[in-house]
Amino acid sequence: MEGQEYTFFITRIRERYGTFSASQRAVADYVTADLERAMTATVTELAAQTGVSVASVIRFCKACGFSGLPEMRSYLKHERDLAAGNRGLSQVKDPGNADEMIKDKVLGLHQIAARSMSGWDRDAYAAAVERILQAGRILVIGQGGSKASAVCMCDYLMQIHLPAEIAFDPIYEILKADALSPEDVVIAFTMTGKIRDTLDSLRTAKERGACTIGIIGDRLSPAAECSDIILDTKAFQMEFYDGIIGCRASEMIVVDILYALLAVRVKARAEGWGHVNDAINMKRVK
Repeated sequence: MEGQEYTFFITRIRERYGTFSASQRAVADYVTADLERAMTATVTELAAQTGVSVASVIRFCKACGFSGLPEMRSYLKHERDLAAGNRGLSQVKDPGNADEMIKDKVLGLHQIAARSMSGWDRDAYAAAVERILQAGRILVIGQGGSKASAVCMCDYLMQIHLPAEIAFDPIYEILKADALSPEDVVIAFTMTGKIRDTLDSLRTAKERGACTIGIIGDRLSPAAECSDIILDTKAFQMEFYDGIIGCRASEMIVVDILYALLAVRVKARAEGWGHVNDAINMKRVK
């Protein structure tokens, strides 16, 4: 195994090694010694090879930020493929006809929804809703494809009269982040959690005391470390072919859930808000 194929995973293990129990360290030593073998082993096999219980193997995976061994294996495969340059149109397979391709994509979207919901964390969503409702200002950020999700989130928040704003320039964005206070909130969208502009804005907001909410595809990413609350999209598990739409779909599922939870809470305030629709309708051609 070439260690550089799994640089970020190994770095995270080393950073957390001191917090592991003796059993978790045994698993960590075994996994980092041969990550290729760890990618194919079952939880029972890992437990037997390391002399610990199955429960200890699962606890190790959770201590690393995963729901269990299958998710950890998926992450390792993802990191290996990225290091090998195994992404792009070379991964697109011709199913033979258009009907099969359409069927494949529809089924893929169903799988994306199911995968996103596998990361459902009731407590995290509840905490995010409370902080958003209490916020004096809400800065929504995202770069690249995640900018589209950020715009939708900001639009939803404004429609229920929450003080949301967005910047379309990274300089303005970090200036806005720098002006935040402990009463404010940042909502950051990022699939990889490694986009510099997003990280800079997150870190700046956190330094100013603002609550940082990360809608993130990779719980082991730098953006996750900067987030007080993580809403996991599970997007890092997706292959490239599904990733372009899949990552947006997984982010939009989180957006829609958040909006629904917030809208229920602010419904009592909604009387007399007809002028919101009136303002929007002014921009529509009759």
